[in-house]
Amino acid sequence: MSQSNPNTVKVGEFRQRYEHLYRKLSDYHACCSAEEVRTWKRVTQALLEEVSALKCGRASPEDLDAHRHAVAAVTERLAAADQRIEAYAMINAAKAALQQPTRPALRLIQGGKLH
Repeated sequence: MSQSNPNTVKVGEFRQRYEHLYRKLSDYHACCSAEEVRTWKRVTQALLEEVSALKCGRASPEDLDAHRHAVAAVTERLAAADQRIEAYAMINAAKAALQQPTRPALRLIQGGKLH
């Protein structure tokens, strides 16, 4: 009895999965903070591992090229994500240095009761 490879999928699923991976690049550009980039990176790395392992015996040469392109583009963006996280950290540090400390709010106390 032969066991089928769980990474071998039909053409439709193959296309859907590499297109989903490619769309993750748009999510990267929508990130507005270091924490968002970290989350994007964690999710995208897991997705990249899954999609990279996919095989499809009936995929056309165009599908295989698109798959390779999506994997390469996301791999490149993942490599650059750490620099973007560092840039956000530097921006936040500069903003924190420019902020003046806030004074505590004054409260009026009459007869031992807060008003």
